Amino acid sequence: MALTDAQKAQCRMYLGWSMGYDDRDSHLERSMNGLDSKPEVELLITDTLVNGGILATLAAIDAKLIAAHNRLKAAAVGSITLNAAELQMLCREGNRIVARLARLLGVEVREGGGYSSALPSGRTESGAYYPGGNYIGK
Repeated sequence: MALTDAQKAQCRMYLGWSMGYDDRDSHLERSMNGLDSKPEVELLITDTLVNGGILATLAAIDAKLIAAHNRLKAAAVGSITLNAAELQMLCREGNRIVARLARLLGVEVREGGGYSSALPSGRTESGAYYPGGNYIGK
Protein backbone atom coordinates (compact mmCIF):
# COMPACT_ATOMS: atom_id res chain seq x y z
CA MET A 1 0.00 0.00 0.00
CA ALA A 2 1.49 3.34 -1.08
CA LEU A 3 1.24 6.71 0.63
CA THR A 4 -1.74 8.65 -0.65
CA ASP A 5 -1.22 12.00 -2.35
CA ALA A 6 -2.59 13.69 0.79
CA GLN A 7 -0.11 11.82 3.00
CA LYS A 8 2.75 12.77 0.68
CA ALA A 9 1.63 16.40 0.85
CA GLN A 10 1.64 16.21 4.65
CA CYS A 11 5.17 14.76 4.64
CA ARG A 12 6.37 17.55 2.34
CA MET A 13 4.75 20.21 4.51
CA TYR A 14 6.15 18.95 7.82
CA LEU A 15 9.62 18.41 6.34
CA GLY A 16 9.71 21.87 4.74
CA TRP A 17 9.86 20.59 1.17
CA SER A 18 7.78 22.52 -1.35
CA MET A 19 4.53 21.25 -2.78
CA GLY A 20 4.69 22.52 -6.33
CA TYR A 21 7.85 20.92 -7.62
CA ASP A 22 7.78 17.35 -6.33
CA ASP A 23 9.21 16.13 -9.63
CA ARG A 24 12.38 18.11 -8.89
CA ASP A 25 12.62 17.12 -5.21
CA SER A 26 13.42 13.61 -6.32
CA HIS A 27 15.17 12.39 -3.15
CA LEU A 28 12.09 12.84 -0.99
CA GLU A 29 9.80 11.54 -3.72
CA ARG A 30 11.93 8.41 -4.20
CA SER A 31 11.90 7.87 -0.45
CA MET A 32 8.13 8.17 -0.20
CA ASN A 33 7.54 6.02 -3.29
CA GLY A 34 10.01 3.42 -2.00
CA LEU A 35 7.83 2.76 1.02
CA ASP A 36 5.88 0.27 -1.11
CA SER A 37 8.68 -2.21 -0.46
CA LYS A 38 8.90 -1.32 3.26
CA PRO A 39 5.39 -1.71 4.68
CA GLU A 40 6.68 -1.73 8.26
CA VAL A 41 8.16 1.77 7.79
CA GLU A 42 5.08 3.02 5.96
CA LEU A 43 2.93 1.81 8.87
CA LEU A 44 5.02 3.87 11.31
CA ILE A 45 4.18 6.94 9.22
CA THR A 46 0.53 6.24 8.40
CA ASP A 47 -0.83 4.34 11.41
CA THR A 48 -3.51 5.78 13.67
CA LEU A 49 -2.87 8.15 16.54
CA VAL A 50 -3.62 5.39 19.06
CA ASN A 51 -0.85 3.29 17.52
CA GLY A 52 1.59 6.22 17.32
CA GLY A 53 1.46 6.94 13.59
CA ILE A 54 3.66 9.92 12.78
CA LEU A 55 1.25 11.85 10.54
CA ALA A 56 -1.63 11.33 12.98
CA THR A 57 0.57 12.44 15.88
CA LEU A 58 1.61 15.60 14.01
CA ALA A 59 -2.03 16.37 13.15
CA ALA A 60 -2.90 15.99 16.85
CA ILE A 61 -0.08 18.38 17.80
CA ASP A 62 -1.42 20.87 15.23
CA ALA A 63 -4.87 20.64 16.84
CA LYS A 64 -3.37 21.16 20.31
CA LEU A 65 -1.45 24.21 19.06
CA ILE A 66 -4.66 25.75 17.72
CA ALA A 67 -6.45 25.05 21.00
CA ALA A 68 -3.53 26.48 22.99
CA HIS A 69 -3.56 29.68 20.92
CA ASN A 70 -7.23 30.12 21.72
CA ARG A 71 -6.73 29.34 25.41
CA LEU A 72 -3.67 31.51 25.97
CA LYS A 73 -5.45 34.80 25.39
CA ALA A 74 -5.46 35.05 29.18
CA ALA A 75 -2.76 34.14 31.72
CA ALA A 76 -5.29 32.86 34.23
CA VAL A 77 -8.94 31.92 34.34
CA GLY A 78 -10.32 32.11 37.85
CA SER A 79 -8.11 30.02 40.11
CA ILE A 80 -6.54 28.21 37.12
CA THR A 81 -3.19 29.53 35.87
CA LEU A 82 -2.50 28.63 32.25
CA ASN A 83 0.85 27.23 31.13
CA ALA A 84 2.48 30.01 29.08
CA ALA A 85 5.17 27.57 27.88
CA GLU A 86 2.60 25.20 26.35
CA LEU A 87 3.13 26.47 22.79
CA GLN A 88 6.90 26.02 22.98
CA MET A 89 6.49 22.56 24.51
CA LEU A 90 4.15 21.49 21.71
CA CYS A 91 6.51 22.87 19.05
CA ARG A 92 9.46 20.99 20.58
CA GLU A 93 7.45 17.77 20.59
CA GLY A 94 6.37 18.42 17.01
CA ASN A 95 9.99 18.94 15.97
CA ARG A 96 10.96 15.68 17.67
CA ILE A 97 8.32 13.80 15.68
CA VAL A 98 9.24 15.60 12.43
CA ALA A 99 12.88 14.56 12.99
CA ARG A 100 11.69 10.96 13.34
CA LEU A 101 9.81 11.28 10.02
CA ALA A 102 12.95 12.68 8.36
CA ARG A 103 15.06 9.80 9.69
CA LEU A 104 12.57 7.21 8.48
CA LEU A 105 12.54 8.74 4.99
CA GLY A 106 16.29 9.43 4.94
CA VAL A 107 15.89 13.14 4.17
CA GLU A 108 16.63 16.40 5.95
CA VAL A 109 14.15 18.79 7.47
CA ARG A 110 14.43 21.85 5.30
CA GLU A 111 14.57 25.49 6.39
CA GLY A 112 11.16 26.52 7.68
CA GLY A 113 10.06 22.90 8.10
CA GLY A 114 8.75 21.21 11.16
CA TYR A 115 7.49 23.61 13.78
CA SER A 116 10.10 26.24 13.01
CA SER A 117 9.27 29.90 13.37
CA ALA A 118 11.82 30.64 10.63
CA LEU A 119 10.48 31.49 7.22
CA PRO A 120 12.02 29.85 4.15
CA SER A 121 14.28 32.22 2.28
CA GLY A 122 15.26 32.32 -1.35
CA ARG A 123 14.83 34.22 -4.53
CA THR A 124 11.68 33.97 -6.56
CA GLU A 125 12.79 34.61 -10.13
CA SER A 126 12.87 31.78 -12.64
CA GLY A 127 16.01 29.71 -12.45
CA ALA A 128 16.51 30.37 -8.73
CA TYR A 129 17.51 27.69 -6.30
CA TYR A 130 15.20 27.57 -3.32
CA PRO A 131 16.57 26.44 0.04
CA GLY A 132 13.45 24.26 0.13
CA GLY A 133 15.18 22.10 -2.47
CA ASN A 134 13.61 23.23 -5.69
CA TYR A 135 15.36 24.34 -8.80
CA ILE A 136 12.95 26.31 -10.93
CA GLY A 137 14.24 25.95 -14.46
CA LYS A 138 12.91 27.44 -17.66
